[in-house]
Parts: sequence; C-alpha cells; structure tokens
Amino acid sequence: MQRFRPIVWVGIIALNATLMGHLLFALNTSPVDLRLRLSISIVVAFASALFALWRAFDPVPLLLGDTAHNLYTTATTVGLLILALVPVPPDPNAHLLQTHTLLTFVFTSGVIYQSLFDTASPPRNRQLWYLGTLIVLILLTLIRLYGLATYPAVDIQDEPWMTAWSAYWLKTGRYGDPTLLGFGDAYHVFPRFFWLHAAWIDLFGIGLWQGRVLSFLLIFPVIIFSGAAARNLYGMRVALMTTVTLFASAVLAAAARIRHDVGLAVVVACSLWLYTEAIKRGARPLHVLAGLMIGLGIYADYHAAAYGAALLVGLYVPGMVQRRRWDANALWYASGLLISASVVLVVQALANDMAGWNSVWARLLSADRDPVDWALTFAGSIVSIGLASVFELLLLTISVIAAARRRHLRDTQLLTTLLIGHGLLALLVDDQLIYGLIPLTPIYGLIIGALSVQPGEVHAGLPFKRGQLVSFTMILIPILGMTATRPVEAVLNRERIQPTTPIAVEWMLDHVPVEYSVAGDLYYYFWLNDYPFASHLLADYLSPENAARFPNAEAVWAAFAPKYVIVDPAYPVSYDQTFAPLLASGWFSAHYDIAVDFDDALSTAVIYRRTH
Repeated sequence: MQRFRPIVWVGIIALNATLMGHLLFALNTSPVDLRLRLSISIVVAFASALFALWRAFDPVPLLLGDTAHNLYTTATTVGLLILALVPVPPDPNAHLLQTHTLLTFVFTSGVIYQSLFDTASPPRNRQLWYLGTLIVLILLTLIRLYGLATYPAVDIQDEPWMTAWSAYWLKTGRYGDPTLLGFGDAYHVFPRFFWLHAAWIDLFGIGLWQGRVLSFLLIFPVIIFSGAAARNLYGMRVALMTTVTLFASAVLAAAARIRHDVGLAVVVACSLWLYTEAIKRGARPLHVLAGLMIGLGIYADYHAAAYGAALLVGLYVPGMVQRRRWDANALWYASGLLISASVVLVVQALANDMAGWNSVWARLLSADRDPVDWALTFAGSIVSIGLASVFELLLLTISVIAAARRRHLRDTQLLTTLLIGHGLLALLVDDQLIYGLIPLTPIYGLIIGALSVQPGEVHAGLPFKRGQLVSFTMILIPILGMTATRPVEAVLNRERIQPTTPIAVEWMLDHVPVEYSVAGDLYYYFWLNDYPFASHLLADYLSPENAARFPNAEAVWAAFAPKYVIVDPAYPVSYDQTFAPLLASGWFSAHYDIAVDFDDALSTAVIYRRTH
C-alpha cells in the first residue's frame, strides 16, 4: 500500500472533472445508442472524484483484505477491457473522447489500487493468473487471426503491390512488377524476403487475408526471441512482461500487413537473443552468429544495414566505455554482419539491384541532409508510436525514464540502441515511419518489460509483486484494445474473413472475359490478377527507354490501351494522381464510353469501355 500526498488526489479530482465536462459535452451531441455508455462513464468519473476528495482530507491509511482486492481488480480490469474493446465510430472526436476516458480511468484506478491494498506481497493463486493470461492471449490470437482483413487498416497501395511482385516471381522465376506490364519496374524494392511470400501464395493463393496470415504468424518469432533475450538480460519476470507487451503492441501489430518489415523485425529479435546468449555462455561464435543474423536481414530490407550498426554500437560500446577497454566481441559481431552482408551483396545486389543498394548507402553517408529536416523526421518517428497507440507511447516514455534512472549497463545498451536506431531511421525514411519502427519493437518490448525492475536489482525473477502485476495489466489493456477492437467487432458481426469484393470488381468478374485488359487502382489486383491488369502507377515507374519514348502519361496509357478502366473517387490516390487528370484532359471521352455507372448508394465507381 502506498500513501499519496494530497496533491495526487487533487490531480485525480481535476482529471475526472475534466473528463466529466468532456463527457457531458459529448452527451448532448451523441446518438441515443451511445448515451448510456457515456452516462455510465460520467457516474464512474464522479465516484472517482468523490473518492479522491475523501482521501485528500483523510490522512488515515486504508488497508483492505484479499477479498476486496480480488473484487476490485476483477471489476476494474473487466471494466477497462470492455471500455477498450467497445467499437468507436470513425470520428476523431470519438477517438479523442475514448482516449481521454481510458487515460483517466487507468490512472485513477491505478492510484486508488495503490492506496487501498498491500501491493508488495506476491499474488495468491499465481497459477490462475498465468492460466487466465494464457487463455486470454490464445483467444485474442484467434480473434485477431479471424479479423486480419479488418485490422491493421489496409495499405491500399503497398499490400497488393508486394503481392504482385511475389506472384510474378512465382510465375516467371524472376522479380518484376506485373502491374506495369513491361513499361517499367521498381528494381530497388524487390527484397528476397518475398521468396517466402511467393511460396506462401503457391500454397494458399492470392488474397489479402491469406497473405496477411503469413505476416501475422511471423510476429510470434519476434515475440519469442524478444522474450528469450529479456530472460537472459533481466530474468523471467521481465521476459513475461516483454512477451505480453509485444503481443499487445499496436506498432508490432502493423507488421501483419503484407510487407517485408516483419522479416527484419524477426532477425533483429533473433540477433538480440543470440547476443544475450553469447554473453550468458561466454561463447564468441554466438557473437558471430548474432552478426550473421542481422546481416541476413538485408534480404528483407536494406535498412537492416542501419539497424545492424545500431545494434553493434548500442550493445558493445557502452560496455567498452564502462570498462574502459576494447571488447573483441564487437569485432566478432561485426565480422558476422559483414559476411552475411557480402552474401546478400553477391546474391541480390550485384545480380540486379545495385541501384537499391547504392540508394541506401547514399542516404546513410549523405553529408548534405538538412539538420532541421532530420530533427523533424526523428521527432516524427517518435510521434508515429503515438499515432499507433497513445498509451504505447506513454508506457514507453515512462519505461525509458525508469531505465535511464536505473543506470545499469543493460539499460544503457538498450537505450543507446534505441536512440541510434531512431536517428538512422530519420536518415533513411521520410514517410511511412510506422514501418521503420517495426524492427525496433524488440527493443521497445525489453525496455517496457523491464519497467518493474528496481534500481540495484540484478535478477528480476519470479514471483511478481501483485501490485506490479495489477498495475501493468491496467496499463496494457488500452493498448490491447487498440489492436483487438476491430477484430472483435468483425467476430461479433460475423463478417467474412475475406475483405468485401468491390462492386466494380464483381461486375468485371461476371461480365468481362479474362483475356481482356483492365486498368484500375492497384487494390483491385487482389481480385483481377488473372487479367492483363495495369495499375494506376503505370506511367510513374517507366524504364529509361520508355521515359524517353513517351512524353506524358496520356501517351503511356494510349500505348497500353486497356479494354476496360475502373475509375473510382473512393480511392483518392489513384483518382487524383492518375484518372482525374485523364478525365479532365478529355482522353477518356475521346477513346472510351461508359460501360457501367453504378448507383452512388452502391459504389462511386464508373467502368469505362474502350471504343477505338
């Protein structure tokens, strides 16, 4: 039990009063079906404020028994879980209100818990806690697997694009972009990780859901290797907390998209685990193997070179500084990294991808990067965590501060790796920062998992103190809600596992033979891959000879002359960048007539058919 100063209780009163004002304002403008939920939240906030007011003026401590403890923790965790999993309308104000509500209730519940109960003793019935946690994790895994087509949000361009690359390799034995139909290619973005994806497609076919299943399954090696590394560095308590943290992580959940970032996250986690095994066993060959592993990550993404540098400096230099002597193990790690990087260079880069290899090193070694631009990108990489989950960013911030205060070598190593990783990420990436954060999630997981470690505590073994267990669960629930809400909604509504086929695509499949050429948004590739299909990017990735041959986009599209074109303002990137200019120029009216103009209540798409 902890006795808080009156200022803490005043803060609780202010926090709940602010929430009540926010809820009352929302109550007047909300639909009827939301008012009951808002009213319950107002009652809870008012009761919390009254309790805080009482404790602010009553210095006599309270110490309730185990029965009250079990009732409070069960009611609070279930209530927070329900609140976190309730679907929120796709409106910024609604999400802001839910975040405000969860933040207030988590903080208030935690302070009240710390003030009422003995938090230092080990939890009773620990096996039930562990069994319950395991059951919840298995259940949520199945729910998230079912709802993969709904969460994370579909990357309309990248996911079908990378699926197309893998499908092309499967059909031809070489990488290329079938949606550009020979007009160009994107050679510098064909990581050999897609060999695995191509093999998966060969087994299960082309589709958003089945493609995401592979990425989702690859998340679990990240979690397992990170948990094993945490056990070696800190102890079993931190290993369990790291495992649960990464399972809940909204940043790592983004790795379930059809992309190659999860492959890099796997090798970062594996390299980190091998490093901890090398330290634990005093085995130099494991340092070499750790370096080999991160070097092989270049097969997934050339950015692995930067993360390898971050791990090399972060894991070895702090120890050298502390001991004031050279660590030969750093050379073993570096040698492993260079060996595997050389293999990738020969097999992948020299074969057909020197442009991509050179582009990465040019950015890493560039001396003309604007410092202000770099600083803004660095800050943006941190903000991106908050865009995935405000609570995850808050928890990571608290954990970073706690690690800095402990000043242990292992904490310094992780913090240094994290800082360098974000710094190099800001050099390499200008946008889509969330994907660059995915390989750093093993570091996030270890830092957050070590939140319960006390200064001077060398080995964080079991059992937990029950205060640690309950407080950590309360903080994780909102993050878990972020990743599970949409899949839970899909299960409750009995939505189909596969994404809904667009109306225009259904019409094409029903009325157009597969030998006719089709053009449209890249997203349609998931369904129209049996057709000669051109994406809206056709004129954007021309080969040098075609760039010289065709003076403008109209000339490119005239050369391809697709039989059918699907134009839909609901896909703003393809519409604004490609099809709207062609419509405005009169190119469509000169060569096409309208085959189908759907009722806007069904679809905003218009299908054009070539006339001459």
